[in-house]
Amino acid sequence: MAHFDGLPGPAQASLSEITAVKGIGAAKAAEIKAALEIGRRILVSAPDERPQVRSPGDAANLVLVEMGMLEQECLRVILLDTRYRVLNIATAYVGSLNSSMIRVGELFREAIRRNAAGIIIAHNHPSGDPSP
Repeated sequence: MAHFDGLPGPAQASLSEITAVKGIGAAKAAEIKAALEIGRRILVSAPDERPQVRSPGDAANLVLVEMGMLEQECLRVILLDTRYRVLNIATAYVGSLNSSMIRVGELFREAIRRNAAGIIIAHNHPSGDPSP
């Protein structure tokens, strides 16, 4: 982790970048990536407990960890039931390094399929610069 300046580094690094670190072979790199992926999935999904969105911060916390590590712009749709509990978080579009263009109908496709009562749209800025 010191080589990558903390935990986000290995999560964003490719297998070849991890194996370039002295003492880490292909098998250990695969174990590291698998462990990070398991941790990410635990944070993202709670099968027995559907989170409720009461504020913009609640919605941001649902996607912040995972989307913060993406290298491309990604647009996600958080699907909500009538009590603002999360039904699903669907990826509507994956863009380029600094843009994402989507047809408006794509935003509603999964919401209609799942009979969602509401949606929240979220996207990331891999550059870290939120200005348009």
